[in-house]
Amino acid sequence: MGLGGPDGRNRTRSATNWITVPLSHIPILLGALLVNQIIHEAGHAFTAVIEGVPIHSVGLGFFVCFPMAFVALSSAFDRLAPVPRMRIAAAGAYHNLVLWVVIGMLGWLGISEFMSQGWTGWGTPLGLYRPVDDLGVVIRSIEQDSDLSYHLFPGDIITRIEDTVLAQAHLLTQRRTPLRLWHDLLLHHHHNVTIDDLPDMGWCVDKQWYQGQPTSCCAPSNPSSLVCFAPTASNATGRCLDAFKVFEPPETPMAISHGRCARQCITADAATAEDEPDQVCVRAKGITRIGIVRNGQDEKTVLWSGPSEEIWEQVQVTDIAPRYWFVPLGLPELVSLFVSYTSTITLSLFFLNLLPIRALDGAQLLRAFLDTYGSQPIPFSPGPSIEEGPNGHQAAYESSTCRPRVLRRHTPSSRSQASILHIQDPAGTSWIAKNRAVIERVAEGAAIGLVLVTAAGNAWILFRSA
Repeated sequence: MGLGGPDGRNRTRSATNWITVPLSHIPILLGALLVNQIIHEAGHAFTAVIEGVPIHSVGLGFFVCFPMAFVALSSAFDRLAPVPRMRIAAAGAYHNLVLWVVIGMLGWLGISEFMSQGWTGWGTPLGLYRPVDDLGVVIRSIEQDSDLSYHLFPGDIITRIEDTVLAQAHLLTQRRTPLRLWHDLLLHHHHNVTIDDLPDMGWCVDKQWYQGQPTSCCAPSNPSSLVCFAPTASNATGRCLDAFKVFEPPETPMAISHGRCARQCITADAATAEDEPDQVCVRAKGITRIGIVRNGQDEKTVLWSGPSEEIWEQVQVTDIAPRYWFVPLGLPELVSLFVSYTSTITLSLFFLNLLPIRALDGAQLLRAFLDTYGSQPIPFSPGPSIEEGPNGHQAAYESSTCRPRVLRRHTPSSRSQASILHIQDPAGTSWIAKNRAVIERVAEGAAIGLVLVTAAGNAWILFRSA
């Protein structure tokens, strides 16, 4: 047996885990960032090839300590029409959005359960892992600063909580998996009558001996190595007993118990008749018994002193174990974590790259959009005018007026056919073309302001939660 106790640091950390990222997750986070950037840049490259724009170079690099991918296009991109340029500029963000939708759809379809139970998943005859539902649940990881880390180790199989055997979860009135039963037991869901047929047994000890034990450990302000045991049939004050000796089987020399009980043991009258001592049925208060099996050895019991919810917070379990010695236990967790970070980052890249800030795709997208709806007409510059004179002769002259330029072109077949006129009017400049620079500056300023407000809000939340 081993005994673990509550640690104040564990309770404090659990309150802020949803904001901070553990240091062990940083390599996975950076890997997910790199994969998302590669997918983003691949979207630009594929679309550029479709639009006939040569790719100048591709590569990977680092910006400070963050990995990055890039695609450089030739100058032919700047000579494209506005709509093809918009397609190329938006292609990276589009691929990020598609990836996010695909991950969301796989999650909605229950791909994680399929990987654990399906014929091509982790815990199947064709996979690298085997199911352990017939034994209990496997410890996947434990918080490093938890007291339980001295007694429980990754790979241990937890077979029972108190007197409830996890492998028999399917035998309960409401059928469960061992994982679900683990969750319900430690979070006390059975208090809501969701588990109405769990065993709730106590221990029979000598009544006279029990009443002579101290009561100091039953007060919350007096920590002790002893455990408070209270009678099951009354509200009498509990007594401090050595839990290891109480929980030992009755036939062992160290045991001080005479067996298990539901509510009552041998009464005084029955004790006289059967030549047995008068006994009382007691249960431990604030203690959770955890049965574990390690490397195929006999089951051992670990005692946890403190709220059982902390066991659920500090010990992560799974229902599959490696089939072969070289297979890492935490691989499914790493894959799940990587997919989770990929989903978050790809959606962030989608929104970030569409912001109209210089060096981001949004700026190129805005310029192409303005070219579509506010393109500048070709400025008028006086040049030689050609008109037809008498007898079909043509004369050229320099025009000094600002009238529209007229070019008369005759078809080879007949000079009498209608002419095609090309007229350029410098006075027809659109409002968007006139205010293009202002529009770009205002859009960029608004985007930068949005980023700063978001960053300040996150910093304020982090400061308030610290």
